[in-house]
Amino acid sequence: VTGKTFPVWMKENVFKPLNMDASFILDDADRVIPNLAASYALTGHDYSKYSDVLTAYGSSSMYTSLADLAKWVIHFQEMIRLKDPIFTRMVQEGSLNNGEKVAYGFGLEIGSEQGLKTISHTGAWVGYRTNIRNYPDQHFAFITLCNADDNDLSGPYARAIAAVFLKDQFKGEEVDQVKAMPTRALPVTVLKQYTGDWLLGPPANKVFSFTVDSGQLTCH
Repeated sequence: VTGKTFPVWMKENVFKPLNMDASFILDDADRVIPNLAASYALTGHDYSKYSDVLTAYGSSSMYTSLADLAKWVIHFQEMIRLKDPIFTRMVQEGSLNNGEKVAYGFGLEIGSEQGLKTISHTGAWVGYRTNIRNYPDQHFAFITLCNADDNDLSGPYARAIAAVFLKDQFKGEEVDQVKAMPTRALPVTVLKQYTGDWLLGPPANKVFSFTVDSGQLTCH
């Protein structure tokens, strides 16, 4: 259609205009990628490295960084705000042959969470896991990235992240009940009982350190 290869078109029309200097479409599986976070699979208690020799445009083969994805998300939200026709087309819900609407636009999932509109999509290839979730009415978005397949970035983790920033705007009876719960101040002597290093089990398998700072229990 354009007379140019997909990697070249993406560089000229997306990556370069948005200064996404670390982003590119991989068209050679033998290419050495500096600073690459390799992807891993968890088998039992051991990790093994995934071999990725696929170059599949669109569904995979795009390499980027968190900083570059942030540039894209900021641009995406601005284009939605300005009602750019290309971007509004992306979030237009599809229809089945019988006229029934489906919660999927042109490459994006349209939904709601705790009464707030969401525009999102996940990604998964070999051990890589990605989730970009937009809350357009709140002008808020977050990105989660992982290079191992032992996680659920689209499930409880995503909802927990949203709650940290948007819980005061959540809607619904259950949310109202949570908001109505009293806030209790605990003595420092009680808080100190929970300090130290704590292991969060599967699928996260991550150690969190808790300390008491200025009378509050803080996680690091």
